Amino acid sequence: MLLPYAPWLCWLIPVIGAVFTPIFARINSKLRNYAPVAFAAASVVFSISMIPDVFTGNVVDWVSGKTLGPIPYDWQTQWVGSLGINLGVLVDPLSVLMTSLVCSIGLLVLIFSLEYMRGDPGLTRYWFLTQFFIGGLSMVVMAGNLLQLYIGWEIVGVCCYALVSFWYRDPQNARYGLKTFLMLRVGDVFLLASILIMYFYSGNFDFMALKDSNGWMLELSRSGLLLITALMFFGGAISKSAQFPLHVWLPDAMPATPASFNAITEVLAGGYLVARALPMFHDALFIGGCGELTLFFLAVAWIGAFTALLGASMAMVQRNLVRVLAYSIISQYAYMMVGLGVGGLMIDPAAGYLAGNLHLMADAIISGLLFLCGTAVLHRVGSQDMFDMGGLRARMPITFICMGIGALATIGIPPLSGFWSEESIYGAILELAQEAGNQGSFTLMLSAYGLYFLMMVTAAVTTFYILRMMGMVFGGKSKHVEKIEDEGAPIKEVSSIMWVPMGVAALATVVIGVLAPFIITEFHEFFSSILRQSVVHGGFIDVLRKAFLSPSFIITCVALAIGGYPAYKLYITRQADPVKLTEEHPFLKEIHKFLWNGCYIDALYDKIADGTKELCRVVCKRVEVGVFDAFNYFVAECIEKFYRAFRKMQTGELSWNMILVMLGATLLLILMLLSGEFAL
Repeated sequence: MLLPYAPWLCWLIPVIGAVFTPIFARINSKLRNYAPVAFAAASVVFSISMIPDVFTGNVVDWVSGKTLGPIPYDWQTQWVGSLGINLGVLVDPLSVLMTSLVCSIGLLVLIFSLEYMRGDPGLTRYWFLTQFFIGGLSMVVMAGNLLQLYIGWEIVGVCCYALVSFWYRDPQNARYGLKTFLMLRVGDVFLLASILIMYFYSGNFDFMALKDSNGWMLELSRSGLLLITALMFFGGAISKSAQFPLHVWLPDAMPATPASFNAITEVLAGGYLVARALPMFHDALFIGGCGELTLFFLAVAWIGAFTALLGASMAMVQRNLVRVLAYSIISQYAYMMVGLGVGGLMIDPAAGYLAGNLHLMADAIISGLLFLCGTAVLHRVGSQDMFDMGGLRARMPITFICMGIGALATIGIPPLSGFWSEESIYGAILELAQEAGNQGSFTLMLSAYGLYFLMMVTAAVTTFYILRMMGMVFGGKSKHVEKIEDEGAPIKEVSSIMWVPMGVAALATVVIGVLAPFIITEFHEFFSSILRQSVVHGGFIDVLRKAFLSPSFIITCVALAIGGYPAYKLYITRQADPVKLTEEHPFLKEIHKFLWNGCYIDALYDKIADGTKELCRVVCKRVEVGVFDAFNYFVAECIEKFYRAFRKMQTGELSWNMILVMLGATLLLILMLLSGEFAL
C-alpha cells in the first residue's frame, strides 16, 4: 500500500539524513554512524511501498490519499509561490523500480560501510556524501520534469567528484577527482543544452507534456536541430554511464573512491535517462515521421556495443581488482544501451526496451554484489593488486561463494539473473534483424547482425576476464598473503556486518534468476503502461522457449566456451603461464600493451589537452597580448598625450579661464542658432 507522501519522501529522507549528519557527529559518534542506516532503511520502505499500486495501476493521490484509479502515470505537481517553478514526481513503473533499486543497494552499502569505514577520520564527510548521493540519484529517477532531473543530476555529479577525491591528501586521488569532475561536466553541458532547446520549442519541462505532444518535436525537426538535440541529450547519458568516448574517468575514479561506495555507481543515472526518453523519441520516429531519429537510435546501439567490447577487452589485462570491476560496469551497462537502441529501431519497441530495463535491474544488483565482495577482499588483503591475492577460497569461503554467484551471473550462466537479461538483449537484436529483413531494409538488417556479432565477441571476452579475476583472487597461492599470515595476522572471513549485505545481494541474484520466467512475464505487464503495448511474452513456456530453444542460445554457449576455455587453462587449472605466453608471442604482447594503456585513448586526450594548452599560450601571446592589450595600451597612451597637451591651456589665471568659458558659450550659441533650435 502506498505510504503517505512516498513519492517525495523516498528521495527527501536521504537528503535530510545527509543534512543532519554533521549535527549527529557533534552529539555522538555512534548516532552519526547508525543514523544513515536508519534513514536509508526508511527510504527503502517508502520506495517499495509504491510497487503494488503502480503494478496494479491503482495510483494514490499523495495529497488526499484517495485512489485515482487505473491510470498509466501519476503526475504530482506543486507550485512554489509565484515563481512558476513546477516541482513534481512522476510515479510510474520505471521510476518506482529504479528508486527501489537505488535505495535498497544504498542501504546494503551503508550497512557494509559500518565495518569497512570504521575509524576513518573523514567518516562524517563519507556519511554525508553517500546519503546525499542516494538522495540525488533517487531524485533523478523520481523527477517529474527535466529541470528537477537536472538538479538531481548535478547533485549526483558533485557527490561523485567529492567521493573520488575523498582521500584528497594523496595527489593522485585529487587528480582523479579533477578528471572525474571535468569529464562529467562535458556531458552535463550537452544535457543542459538539449534541455533548454527542448524547452524553447515546447515551452515545457514536464515529461508527460513532452511525450503526449509531438508538435514541438516536428517543429524541431523542421529546423534541423532534432538529431543534434537528441544526440546532445544522449551525451549526458554517455558521460554519466561512462560510455565511449567519455568512459575514461570511471577506471581511475573507482580505485580512488572508498571501495564500499562503488556498489552504488552513478552510471545508473545515464541508463535511466535513455530509458525515460526512449518512448518519446520512438513515437516521434514512427508516429511523427521524424526519420532522422533512426540515426540517433543507431548511435545509441552502436556506441553501446562498441563500449561493451572495449570495456570487456581492457578488463582482460588489468592487475587492479577495482579497475577490473570498473571496466566490467562500463561493459555491462553498455549492454543496456544496446537493448534500448535496438528497441527504438523496432516498430514495437517493447522487446528491446524491456530487455534493456531488465538488464539494468539485474546488473545493478550483480555489480553491487561484485563490488561488495571485491571490497571485502581488499579489506582483508590490504591491496588492490590481484597479484597480491590468491588462495583466498578456503580463507574467505562466504566471500568466494557470493562473488562466484556474481561472476557467473555476469557471464550469463543460467539460471542466474544475468542470463535472462543478456539473452533478452540478444533476442531483441535478432528480432530487429528479422523485422528489417522483412521490410526490405537491408542496411538496418546488416547493422543488426553487426551488433549481434559484437555482442557475441563481448560475451566471449567477458567470460575470459571474469574467470581470470576469480582464478587470480581465490585460486593458487600468494606470497603477499603468506607474508601477512607469517607476520601473525591470519586472513579470515569478514565480519557479519560485511558479509550479510553480500549475502542479501547474492540471494537476490539467485532468486531473481530462478523465478525469472515468472518475473519476466509480470515485468512486461509492469511496463506496458509506459509503452502502451500489450504483453510481449505469452507466458512461462514462451519465456523458456525463447531463452533455451532459440539459435541465439546455442551461439551464446559457443561464445562462452571460446572465452572460458583459455581462461580456465591459464588461471583456474594454471596449466600454462600467461606472462610467459605473452612474452613468447609478440602479437599477444602488442595486444596486451595496447589494452594495458587503455587503447591510448587517455594518451590521446592528454595530447589534445597539451595541444589546447599550447594553443591557448600562443593565442594569449599573439592575440590577447599582441593585439587586444597592445590596442588598449595604445588608446590609453593617446588619451594620456591628449590630456598632457590640453593641460597646457590651463594657466591657472581666472581671467584667461573666463575668456575661454565665454568663447565656448558663444560657440555653443552659434551652433544652436544654425541648427534652428531658437527662432529669431
